Amino acid sequence: MKQSDYIHELIEQGRFTEAKLLLSAGTVRPEAIFELAFNLGNGFYSCEQFRDARESFALARRYENIGRLATVKFANCLLQTGDRADALSILYEVSDNISALPQEALDIFLRIVVHLREYTLLAKAEQKARLRFPNTSFYWFAGGALAFKHERYFQAITFFGRAVELSPVKASYRLALARAFLKLKRETEAIRVLDEIDLSEIPCIADIMLMKIVFSEIGYYEGIENCCSELTRRYFQKNQT
Repeated sequence: MKQSDYIHELIEQGRFTEAKLLLSAGTVRPEAIFELAFNLGNGFYSCEQFRDARESFALARRYENIGRLATVKFANCLLQTGDRADALSILYEVSDNISALPQEALDIFLRIVVHLREYTLLAKAEQKARLRFPNTSFYWFAGGALAFKHERYFQAITFFGRAVELSPVKASYRLALARAFLKLKRETEAIRVLDEIDLSEIPCIADIMLMKIVFSEIGYYEGIENCCSELTRRYFQKNQT
């Protein structure tokens, strides 16, 4: 069996580290390296092993264009391994043709720029994303984040509200909508948005703590007590296990 075929089998079996070691030995035919490195990059990426994925994608890029999706994945690998500047450089290049991105690439792109608060890049993508995929809640949230940044609070409420409609149990969307309501001094609506969600269904403790902060800002003591009770319940539940 050829070494390239053996490495290919290792990748198919999910034995990515072994495959990488063999590929890095320098004994694989040059014409076989691109496909192996490309597949290895995607394999490592699926396991969130971003440093190994970064090295594999970088190797593949030396031989051929890895395509739009893998390029955005590579940018995320750079970001996850501490190279923010190069990651953003790639995203700015990609942003010149946002409409050509497949949805998975668009999703990664938007999640990065929302997380980094790169509003110039966000402005290039959020509207096109919503037009192409109107039932994806995160794209409405992204549009709301941009509107909120530019103090267009009525528009932010519309976008965050649509995100909540599509993903009603997503606490971060409700928190964003509540904060937009508060900017317009609409405390009752902010309370209603947060009160509608069952605290026990929120997986992230940080979201419950943020809800408690919002309720404290409003002075809504029932909401504060509910958050404290849920946080206490989880604390004792964790200690019992």
